[in-house]
Amino acid sequence: MQESDFQIDTCAAWVMACLTSSDPDEALVALSGDPQPLAGVVGEENRPLPLVGLVTAMMAGALIRSGRPAEVEAIYERIADLFAPQRRVYVRGSNFSDLVGAFPYLHLSAIRAFLTLGDQASAFSVVLWIDKVLRRSPRWDIPEDPVLKPLLSHPAMEAYGPFSIERNWLLDRQDEILANFKPDRYLESTYDFDECLVLNALLTEQPGRALPVLERRGLLGSQASIELANSGHLEFNAVCVLATLGRFDAALALARAMVQQGYCLVFSERPSIETHLALADYGDRHARWRKGLVSAMRAYALHLYSNVHPGADWFLEGLEHFSRARCSQLLFFLIHHPEDDDVLATMIEQEWLPSGVGTGGYDAYENARAFYYRAAILNRMLHAPDRLDFWLSMPWVLYYSKMAKDRETRQLVERWRKRKAR
Repeated sequence: MQESDFQIDTCAAWVMACLTSSDPDEALVALSGDPQPLAGVVGEENRPLPLVGLVTAMMAGALIRSGRPAEVEAIYERIADLFAPQRRVYVRGSNFSDLVGAFPYLHLSAIRAFLTLGDQASAFSVVLWIDKVLRRSPRWDIPEDPVLKPLLSHPAMEAYGPFSIERNWLLDRQDEILANFKPDRYLESTYDFDECLVLNALLTEQPGRALPVLERRGLLGSQASIELANSGHLEFNAVCVLATLGRFDAALALARAMVQQGYCLVFSERPSIETHLALADYGDRHARWRKGLVSAMRAYALHLYSNVHPGADWFLEGLEHFSRARCSQLLFFLIHHPEDDDVLATMIEQEWLPSGVGTGGYDAYENARAFYYRAAILNRMLHAPDRLDFWLSMPWVLYYSKMAKDRETRQLVERWRKRKAR
């Protein structure tokens, strides 16, 4: 038996002895006083094995149950320090993020400790870290491990869980946090917390629990309003919550507010450089919304205008505001993501302008060329400024880009450059 195997088996037996003792909490608290043996419970590259995460969570749970929640953070840091790479100088406790990164459920004990201490603000911050984990995966479970199996199946272990991140548990803790803590609703972190809560309520089939958040944010009723600076995921999920609850008028009002927000920006006659950037950023933040927009653009040629082969009869469809290329400005939502439109992507990659009328080709792209030109040039301005002069000074580009709107595009870039030079 290798030394590492011996240490793993010894540590597992040690933990089992704690669980079978007359007072598991007392035994685990005593164990937390000297966690050094955990240093040998490692795999490749000195990485802590799953047993380390389980024992750490158990120690934290025992400290909380014994009325010593303030010591949880310290035991986390002490155990994290055991696995700090010896090949570099490090600040004490700096390996903490590696420990909770390997065992995300340790965040749960941290939340319990902070709530026991009445520190809702810190618990609020930890929820945001868990939300990041859940964005990568719907849930996080403790891995299958033969060493852990007998420990996890012991009846006394229930007192120290959970050892998986589940939305039901997190939703309960979020309600507990908000019961005694009023975060600033205008902070981005508060928006992210609320977004997580609404999604948790929706996915756990408890949509009614999201209503206090929606009410606090003014998303209920006929006067629902939304803020452009945010991602929009909360509002989208709020529509789903309201529809699930059968509050269809409120859901429709909120959906209409979301559409109108983008509508007012898009159909401005001469949008400023700030408006263009707002549209680009809006499209970047709302990936799901952007995907739906691109699908509609492809299906109905919303962004194109053809004299010969119209994609839709706007006047018959009740979409007169899209007629005569007015909706070509939808392309501005794709400034950060030209890959979503094949023609825009080709323009940028090949440094090319769409044409074709002279050879009997499809005229829709040529009619929308000024808008494609602006989307392409603003993309280069933001993401590849070294290629911007090509679009501003190449003679053949200027020959085909001589409409008033093209001149306005170049003026927008000049204003941007002057502002950046200050």
